[in-house]
Amino acid sequence: AFSSYLFMATTVAFSMGAGLSMGMMIASWFDDISVTAACGPVLILPIILYSGFFFVPGSIPAYLDWLRYL
Repeated sequence: AFSSYLFMATTVAFSMGAGLSMGMMIASWFDDISVTAACGPVLILPIILYSGFFFVPGSIPAYLDWLRYL
């Protein structure tokens, strides 16, 4: 039971670190915070959509299938 909790806590910690580093990378691209706040979701949204949580990879149209390899 404790090993399952430890695995879950480690997975959450690594996911949190990856998300934080991605957010800081996007924030470093722009000088103005309002531009970062506007462009951040636009840059993150394709990653979320093509990760497999919302769409099954087989249901993505063939002309957009190449986007998941970015």
